[in-house]
Order: sequence, then structure tokens, then C-alpha cells
Amino acid sequence: MSFRFENDEKSSLTDEELIESYRNDDTTGYILIKKYAGIVTAKAKYLSSRGGADSDDLVQEGFLGLLNAIRTYRNGKGASFSTYATRCIENKMKTAIRKHSRVDIPTADEFDDEPDDNTPETLFFDKENSTEIENAIMGQLSRMESTIFRLFLRGENYEEISRKTGVSVKSVDNALQRSRKKLKEAFVAGRLFNKT
Repeated sequence: MSFRFENDEKSSLTDEELIESYRNDDTTGYILIKKYAGIVTAKAKYLSSRGGADSDDLVQEGFLGLLNAIRTYRNGKGASFSTYATRCIENKMKTAIRKHSRVDIPTADEFDDEPDDNTPETLFFDKENSTEIENAIMGQLSRMESTIFRLFLRGENYEEISRKTGVSVKSVDNALQRSRKKLKEAFVAGRLFNKT
């Protein structure tokens, strides 16, 4: 995929040519940054809408991923710069989300590998089991921790949870940390799914 800008004197260059020009002490890096800014912001908005990190933070991470792609891309290694840059941008954003929320976001490839078990019977038993699991999990937490944890699982970010619960962002973070610790301890001790 090659984007072109009519007003730039380097507008006729492909991404790969722009990178080569940039590496030869030219100032064409800004053209690539300008060209991929829309991709960075679109991916940041999409990932932030799923919760876990602020859109502005993800935009910054995305641009760091883009700059890394410009520095490290090697033409002829099989992938176009567009593919490589998009992957670097996504990976940088997903790493930031994981660090922020410790929640792993599966890639599209990982979703494709999972079997489709959406039969009526499976959906019924999954719903029944998920209710039991949810009750077992929430039974380990205080009322406030349970409320915050549920909002977090629904994809709310720390700021949204803070507004909805009336507690500070730091209190939200502390409650989620305590919840994770309690759930880990309950799971290790075998208390989480014991039906006694």
C-alpha cells in the first residue's frame, strides 16, 4: 500500500524509498509519520474503546511503534512497510495496555484459531457455568471490589470506573490490585471453584 501527497516534493516515493531517503540523512521521516498518523489514531481509538488505557496514551505508544518501524524496517524481508508498521504500532499499543491493566488482548489470528462452539446447547451451559463462576469469583471480594471488578471486566477504564463509583482513580487501581491478589490466592488455595 503506497500513499501519496501531492504537495510534497517527495510525493512520488514509495514507503520503502522514503525510508531509504530518511536513512541517508534526509528529513523525509515526517512524511511517513504524517502518512500513518490516521492509522495510529484509529487503532488507538479502537483499542481504548475496549477499555484498559486512555486513547491519548495509546496514540503516543502508537507513534513510538511507528518510529521504531521506520528505524528497523528491512526491505526485502517479505512484508511491506505498511504491514510491518501496522504490526509495530499494534504491538506497542497492546504492550502498553497489558502493562496498564494486565489484561491480554488476543490478536485476530488468535480469535481465528478458536473453534466456534455457538450451538444453543453450548450457549446455555456456558451461560449457566459463567453465572456460577461469576458468583464464585465475586464471593471472594468486598462489595466495592466486586463493583469495580465487574466494571473493569465490562471494559470500563479507570477514569470511567472512578466516575461511576465516586472513588478516586487511585482507589480504583488499589481495589483492582487487591481483587487480583485475592482471586489468585483463592484459586491457588482451591477455594474458588469448590462446591462445598
